[in-house]
Amino acid sequence: MSFSFQHVGMPRALGKYVAICALVASGLTLGVASTASAASNISEATGFPVNAESANLTSISISPQNVGDLVILSSQIHSQSITVTGVTSADTGTWTHAQSYVDSINGVITEEVWWAVVTATTAATPINLTYSAALGGLSPELVADSYTTSVPSTWSTVAGSGGAATFTTTIDYPSVTSSSATSQLYWGYSESTTGGVAGSTSGFTYTSTANGNLSIDNPALSPATVYAPTATQTPAGNTTSIAEIFAATANPTTVTFDNNTGAGTLTAETHNTPTALSLFSTGNMTKSGFYFTGWNTAANGLGTSYADGASYPFAASTTLYAQWAANVSTGPSLLSLGITAASGTVNYGSAFTPTASVTSGLTAGDTAAVSGTTFTYVGSGNTTYAASATAPTAVGTYSVTPAGSTVTVTPAADQSMYSTTYAYVSGVLTITASTLSVTAGNVSVKAGRTVAPGATVSGLIGADTASVSAATYTYTGTGSTTYAASSTAPKAAGTYSITPAAATVVVSPAADATNYGTNFTYVPGTLTITVPPVVLRATHIAGSIAVGHRVKVKIHGTGFHGRPKITSSSKGTVIVVVKDSGSVLTVWVTELATTRPGRATFNIRLGNGKSCKIGYVIK
Repeated sequence: MSFSFQHVGMPRALGKYVAICALVASGLTLGVASTASAASNISEATGFPVNAESANLTSISISPQNVGDLVILSSQIHSQSITVTGVTSADTGTWTHAQSYVDSINGVITEEVWWAVVTATTAATPINLTYSAALGGLSPELVADSYTTSVPSTWSTVAGSGGAATFTTTIDYPSVTSSSATSQLYWGYSESTTGGVAGSTSGFTYTSTANGNLSIDNPALSPATVYAPTATQTPAGNTTSIAEIFAATANPTTVTFDNNTGAGTLTAETHNTPTALSLFSTGNMTKSGFYFTGWNTAANGLGTSYADGASYPFAASTTLYAQWAANVSTGPSLLSLGITAASGTVNYGSAFTPTASVTSGLTAGDTAAVSGTTFTYVGSGNTTYAASATAPTAVGTYSVTPAGSTVTVTPAADQSMYSTTYAYVSGVLTITASTLSVTAGNVSVKAGRTVAPGATVSGLIGADTASVSAATYTYTGTGSTTYAASSTAPKAAGTYSITPAAATVVVSPAADATNYGTNFTYVPGTLTITVPPVVLRATHIAGSIAVGHRVKVKIHGTGFHGRPKITSSSKGTVIVVVKDSGSVLTVWVTELATTRPGRATFNIRLGNGKSCKIGYVIK
């Protein structure tokens, strides 16, 4: 939190300033990185967010990860007249102001949003801000965030807003509507007078600054959807928030078709989304003595294969080379068959069963079954794997080439119409990274003891092992236990879920680490905090008991509840319990005049049948 709680209408001390700036430039290309989710190609860059605060602070250092990455910086001033007039950095392009919000509800805050794009990747490079007036001792809090995309893209702003509230436990981030774009990012910041606590809005990640304020993001927005995330603060206080939605539009890429020693052309295609390739028949490519079998990213056919009219991702510009197979001279009565290996995608650790089928050359009405095929695997693209009959197991892309097939034609009478020399066409095997599960271990402690959570890794393949070297944990009350989601372990007796996040997983052997993804499935564990039972026990008596007297004494101990009944081994003794505090029983004791002095015993019995004894002296 960046300042103390104020009542409505009271100006907050001009102590801190937080400016919100986002590094992105409309019309510029982003760097390439892994996707944030299946619905978006945006993900947060490594090492972000970062934050800093000090008096008269005008810069913050970042370490950009990729040229073209989006970086988001937050700043806010306890002034309605001082504004950011410019932002510069040696590792970014031109900065653009996107959003401002002047807090008229709480009276003394201005928040802004700026954006630019990374042009170089120097470690610990500063971002410098210029203000419209001297800060005069104000302490800006700067929060920088950064994002990248899985395909080259262009960034633009969609919409943004700001908001404020006074004396509330709910932090409402601005309600902003996404556009029709496929990949969009909501980024927001809130300043809280009593310390923000992460909310539970689906899809959003909450990050606390050193001063207890919160930045949030969701890099996988749905198109044309209203987003209004929330967080909390305890106790009630004032809050000021601002947010902006950015869109990343994939840049168009071009596929050029090469006749690969043949003749003729096929018009190049340009798209920015997966699109079916033009049919070979729409061009005029030919090669004397050969027929067309498909496309490949390598002229020699050892790259990635694409069938005629197949869908192409258009994630990067490339050249596809026509693949040709020689016409088989079989005499006037024989026909040539084409056999193609089926393509497939499996997760690391899953078996791939190759198959082949007749894909060309059959006369109408005939069918054919393929058997006895052998397959050769070769790494393609960036995957290194020498030609082998053994199927690969590591993550990568491989060509699968069939050979030695036996074809059985139906009806059998047509078998003799076909040559036994076949044209073989390769398929593609893609092995994707396997997803690991990180499971929080169950913990059971007694109240007052330290909670030390841990986590284990599952989903490993073969002899691989893995450990969790770091992780964060969120605790939430379950069943009848009430405890809002928090990274602070609870102390009260009850049952809680322990949910891990942001885990660092170390796979052994290290060479197998690339076979597993870095987006883990997190499985919660259970924390049980118990209170030891209180033992019924009498320890000592305060007061004196004498023959022929009625006196008040106190019996000290533990577990005294429900005004237990007390009897004495001394006959005729009358005992009345007048007060029960759980650890002290106050009683009136009347001893008869005929009672003999000496030792006696009190027997204390509870309603549940439990009892204890303590000796005393009759004077």
